[in-house]
Amino acid sequence: MASTVGQRPTIQLKGLTMDILSIIKLWFAGVSARVAKALKATSTLIMEGGGDLLLDLAAEAVKAAEATGGSGEDKFKAAKKVVIKGLQQRGRNIVVSAIHSAIEMAVAEMKTGK
Repeated sequence: MASTVGQRPTIQLKGLTMDILSIIKLWFAGVSARVAKALKATSTLIMEGGGDLLLDLAAEAVKAAEATGGSGEDKFKAAKKVVIKGLQQRGRNIVVSAIHSAIEMAVAEMKTGK
């Protein structure tokens, strides 16, 4: 069902409201509406949990954890500790689910080289 929000036409897909241009861009990029919805939720969570600072801390923590080695679980726990310490040192709130998401994103970026 299409509607207008301000001047931009939007469409509602399974509980996800996006402007039509964004949907078309995602479709051409091969991203389904469900994946787009998950990405939107994850990005909102990360922004609420520290935004760019959180992502920067997670990227550095993942690099350090990879360098020290161990099991995947060991590296995840080590990275999580580093991120929490970094956020605490800066007086930021600890949002565990945002930290987990940021770490997983850092791992994915490292694996894909992006």
